[in-house]
Amino acid sequence: MICEAGKKCPEFGQAAGKSRTGLILAVALVIAAILAVFLARSIASGKSSDTPAEPISTVAPTEFPIGSEEPFPIGEEQGNPTKEPDLGKPVPEVEKMLLSVSQAAQKYYEQYNSNVDYVSQNGLLYEYPSSTFIEPSHLVGVEGFDEAYAEEWALILFIKSEDIKGYLPAGSEEWGVYAAYETSGGYVAAGFGKTATIPKDEFKGILAGYTASSSISRIKSDTEEYKKVLEAIEAGSSVKGPFDVRYMETDGRYVSAVLSPKDGPLNIREYILQIQGTNYIIRIDKMESMEDKIVSVNRQAPDLNLEIVPPYELLTNKRYLVSDFANFTKSLKSSGMITEDDGSPDFISGNDEFVFIMFPSNLHLLCNSTGAGEWKVYPVVTYDEAVNRMKELSKFNPPPYFLIKQS
Repeated sequence: MICEAGKKCPEFGQAAGKSRTGLILAVALVIAAILAVFLARSIASGKSSDTPAEPISTVAPTEFPIGSEEPFPIGEEQGNPTKEPDLGKPVPEVEKMLLSVSQAAQKYYEQYNSNVDYVSQNGLLYEYPSSTFIEPSHLVGVEGFDEAYAEEWALILFIKSEDIKGYLPAGSEEWGVYAAYETSGGYVAAGFGKTATIPKDEFKGILAGYTASSSISRIKSDTEEYKKVLEAIEAGSSVKGPFDVRYMETDGRYVSAVLSPKDGPLNIREYILQIQGTNYIIRIDKMESMEDKIVSVNRQAPDLNLEIVPPYELLTNKRYLVSDFANFTKSLKSSGMITEDDGSPDFISGNDEFVFIMFPSNLHLLCNSTGAGEWKVYPVVTYDEAVNRMKELSKFNPPPYFLIKQS
């Protein structure tokens, strides 16, 4: 184990009101060996995997990479950001254009949907990995698309067919791709070979069911809201507290929570709760078992701000959790990184890349494997500091933030 690029360890105990002895490099080799044994024993016991056969979590690159780096502001009506609709354009011309756009957009979605996470963002078709709203210009090359319409202002909708069935037919699935254009007489819409004009207020009412709140905040442990969320999880699921909360944020409509029972740190659970007045109701559970989590959540709660949902998928990550840290903490103690005064860990969670530990003395450590049997240890004071340090060090995108306790 080494610390801060092989230098002597800094004084970790400032927050606890004491100092630490710097770690001597000669001891590092001994500690590295101890930690190697720690991981090897975990493997032998079947409790973790030191060298996973595949990465802990990766985000595959988009097969059809497109678009901007930054998403449009949440909560605003979005179309092609560089153009405005021609409100006086003759309706027959608009209908012809929208039929071409809607048919090509449906083909585009079907072609790439198996490889790309498409979601509904404010009711519009949105490529989640690249933070991109799909526009007519992206349809160039799609069979049957009239490229004369590539630069037209048009909204490409991704909504439940049920919400527009009074005007347009449904496809073979619950969700469908449609196109719309604003005119002086309302929004002309097209989908599955048909067109219709929808009054402006009604059209905006349809999209309102898909418009996310832009107000995002962390729920702190000393608030009544925090208490109510945990009570709702206990009442509505099989998992019981007390809990170690690893993540809890809200957009004002929903709460996203990741936690584990204090007596079962490997049993990490993930939930979406809906806020109904002063009550909190579990809307989506068993998220720790979901594949394509972001897509699944968006289909079930399309007006939820996806920024509150952690980007990692626990389904693929939980298999690498380590359960036995006895040798690990012994090596920290023998190196002088912790003392008897620090006590036994209040919280500890880790895999083969990171171990996060909290002690009663208010000492918090983020330990990072160098991949060569050695570990670097970083003192962290706040949750944000631990998250930022992990982001800086991790080989994976997204990093395993769920190892860090938020409160």
